[in-house]
Amino acid sequence: MTSDDPIVTCCPAAQAACSGCSSFNHSSGRCEKCSSGFLVRNASCVSCLDAAGWLDQAGKTCQEITGSDCNDKKVQGISSNEACCKCGGGIVSATPFEYTQRNFIIGEDIRMLPKPRTADRYGLNEGCELADYNLTMDGSTGVISYVPGTAKPNESFKIACEVTAFQGDRIRFTADLKLKVEPISFGSSLLVFAQGKKPYALSRPAGLWQNHSLTCAPAAPWLHHSADGASLSADLHGAGGGIVDNVKDTYEAQQAAICHVSGFLREASAGGKARSLQTYFVAVMPQMLTKLDYTGHALEGTFSETLPPLQLRPAHEGVLMPSRFDVVCSDPLFAFDK
Repeated sequence: MTSDDPIVTCCPAAQAACSGCSSFNHSSGRCEKCSSGFLVRNASCVSCLDAAGWLDQAGKTCQEITGSDCNDKKVQGISSNEACCKCGGGIVSATPFEYTQRNFIIGEDIRMLPKPRTADRYGLNEGCELADYNLTMDGSTGVISYVPGTAKPNESFKIACEVTAFQGDRIRFTADLKLKVEPISFGSSLLVFAQGKKPYALSRPAGLWQNHSLTCAPAAPWLHHSADGASLSADLHGAGGGIVDNVKDTYEAQQAAICHVSGFLREASAGGKARSLQTYFVAVMPQMLTKLDYTGHALEGTFSETLPPLQLRPAHEGVLMPSRFDVVCSDPLFAFDK
């Protein structure tokens, strides 16, 4: 392992201890290290920001003071216990979470978890239609599933709801919940093909799958439909194609196509009669940024001088820029914009 290799730890998705955690200990079941911008409070990692511009009587910032400096003495109307995260104050914000958008097939069990789990109380918007399809949400964990003992719908449907996590006193975050149930599916309405990605398998009822076809617009010569129609893969170095602008507000100007797979399924339970089935999706093959190129690699300055920022150079058109950055630096005076 070199210093450039990532260190990966996994955390049980259903545990609230995963929220804001960058290193999880499975033996103790606890987070060992919080992510950048988070700190431990009440045995959990919370997102906290020091009050901007606050200085104590000695002119020290929240980052410069130690635990012994935390007190209730007001400086410009605010004490360190109110202004600084390390003192139990600061500005605490909600931790974002999401539900992975999923497409299920008719009759398949549904279980969707908030990732990460950030709270012990969850709520739904008034217009959410989960109950119309015998689905429910666990108000303690945010898990979406069928109501035990009820029948699964035998027809296609889709649901869009809003789930709110109540993370503390007036601290809450709302995420979109989208799921779709259809006769056949590749698991999602958005298929992303990147380095190391396994082919997407087609989920369908048992039976003979025949006369299947793939149609895309713009044409996607890099997308391959297996001979048996059971999977989709991509040639990451294949011939180019068109783009679908701003897919899911994430894949802007990336090589993509709106696609349709159809075929006939002959089921033994249906007396050998074939029925036409189809599914729609967007396939994306993003061109990832492979190297961070800054305007400089070293800075020199004198004491009390404000140094100019090192800025990331923009990538060439068609290259997908990262949406979040992280850095490890032991100097408390060093600032970094994620």
